[in-house]
Amino acid sequence: MQISPAAKSKSRSPGQSTNVTNIQRRTFVMPWPPHENYFHELVTNLKESQGTLIPDVHQFLQLIEAAAEILKQRETVVNINVQGDEAITVVGDVHGHFFDVCQIFEIVQSYPSDKHKFLFNGDIVDRGSFSTEILYTLLYMLVARPDSMFINRGNHESDYCTNDYGFRKEVLDKYGAPVANGPDPYAACLKMFRTLPIASVVLDTIFVVHGGLWEDLSITVDDLRRMDRDFEFSQSPDVVPTAMMQALWADPHDGRGLAPTFRPFVRKWGSDRTAEFLDTNNLDFLIRSHEVVNEGYIAKHGETMCTLFSAPNYMNSKNKGAVLTIRPKDAASGKIRMNVQSFLAAVSPERYSYAPEGCVAM
Repeated sequence: MQISPAAKSKSRSPGQSTNVTNIQRRTFVMPWPPHENYFHELVTNLKESQGTLIPDVHQFLQLIEAAAEILKQRETVVNINVQGDEAITVVGDVHGHFFDVCQIFEIVQSYPSDKHKFLFNGDIVDRGSFSTEILYTLLYMLVARPDSMFINRGNHESDYCTNDYGFRKEVLDKYGAPVANGPDPYAACLKMFRTLPIASVVLDTIFVVHGGLWEDLSITVDDLRRMDRDFEFSQSPDVVPTAMMQALWADPHDGRGLAPTFRPFVRKWGSDRTAEFLDTNNLDFLIRSHEVVNEGYIAKHGETMCTLFSAPNYMNSKNKGAVLTIRPKDAASGKIRMNVQSFLAAVSPERYSYAPEGCVAM
């Protein structure tokens, strides 16, 4: 398995601070059924509108429901393969950074297609001001090209997080509070989030999950694959943590074994546990997200796992973002090829006004 070094960052400037609430918005209608010929126009229109363009609420609900029907058919752990000259790009946390998602498609020079697949590794929503724009885009692409767009669940795809960290407030700001028996896009999103797979396996050897490893490693990837993923989070001391919950919240540490965290339902895992997990499940590499890293990508545990984070200048922390593109085995070396591309923040309007201050730890 070959990992190419991070490419030279594209030089972009973060946007100026503005208040995104009380903006006059316009509705638009997307072509239905979704089709890949509209991908570029959709991204361009949303980008140029600077947050003033939203789909009609009924079409947004239609899109959410269509995506959920596709996601329900997938296993809790999804197998994804590429062959020949195909590739798949893994994207870490994007947290409402729609303009950086646009930049990612530019960097990779592709939308989801026959030749290029995408796997978004959770935490699409919250904190940034453009989570809905990301959902319009990714869900439209998912419905149009279900063979080329994949989304894992992150810890923020939950009622527990979105109620406090910006997404609920964003949906209410853009669509208004629901009336009795009226459309409720926020509730529809929460229901759809519970259909998202927990993890993916790429090319039979690379495990991709938002947080990381659960404590009971006797639970295998195949065991996880068979689990019912329709659940919500709780920090109640009466709730027994599950492998799925820990998979979305866990972080690694540089030592061995398990280490405590401030969260009562999960502990950090060390390099020996990464080795055990990979060996038990016949895997070679683990990709996870969930934590800010300065360069957007960092390998640990003897380069058997990495953290991938794709929201640059996250909460004004001046970090880079990164994506990781995977291609099948090279004929000469017989190794899977992985290439990291890092980037700075795209120009955009204010990103953080829906989220409370000081919430990086979530």
